[in-house]
Amino acid sequence: MIEKHKLFLLILIATLVRGIIAITTGLGNDEVYYVTYAQHLQWNYFDHPPMVALLIRLTTLNLFFTNDLFIRLGPIILAGVNTYLIYTICKNIKNEKAGFIAALLFSGSFYSSIIAGVFIMPDSPQLFFWIICVSLLIKIVSTTKTDTHLKYNLLLFGLVAGLCIMSKIHGIFLWFGFGLYILCYKRVLLANKYLYLAVLITILIISPVLIWNINNHFITYTFHSNRVSINNGINPSSFFREFFGGIFYNNPINYFLIFTSIIAL
Repeated sequence: MIEKHKLFLLILIATLVRGIIAITTGLGNDEVYYVTYAQHLQWNYFDHPPMVALLIRLTTLNLFFTNDLFIRLGPIILAGVNTYLIYTICKNIKNEKAGFIAALLFSGSFYSSIIAGVFIMPDSPQLFFWIICVSLLIKIVSTTKTDTHLKYNLLLFGLVAGLCIMSKIHGIFLWFGFGLYILCYKRVLLANKYLYLAVLITILIISPVLIWNINNHFITYTFHSNRVSINNGINPSSFFREFFGGIFYNNPINYFLIFTSIIAL
């Protein structure tokens, strides 16, 4: 219980800090761009699905309150919920102390705590649904074939994974990772009909994005694939900028702790 009290204090302090940042910092170019999403709702947009627009609509009460705080309220609320989810996941894996340490690392990450925790971007809802998916996957791979909760967790994963993809198309990697795990370690799931129902649920949820791209020559896929093209070889300057940028975004201390933990394991 002591760790849980610390957790709620951490969430409260972090939320207050995020709120202050939201109030005192003007909207960035990307954020203004996503506000136009909310002003002109579509099934999909040139570079991202519509979840970020729906989140803005929700926290601004359908664009009734349009100041910076209400526009950014979604990421701020979700960041607090994400911190608790991270704590719960690691507590269930290990213990409450491990859960609190994970919550500290999560709060100390510039990406999860500020970029996706304050600024209104597709990453904000994506991170929320991604963490829920991770929690569900841990339950799924830890259960036996006869577990009565397995089918519900599979169906719920299909639902949440679909919502994650509707936040940012990169959410499809959840299914790629899960599928690879099944092929390598848990082939028994291939005989479970609920796995295929989960895939169907995901497809149904993301169908607006698929239909929109079919009607627009798959421009979303073309746009993102062109951004990561390596036809011209590796650009050292861009490589090191992205590499060290990733370390900075996730906090160098976090990066060092995670890296050394993996080596130790």
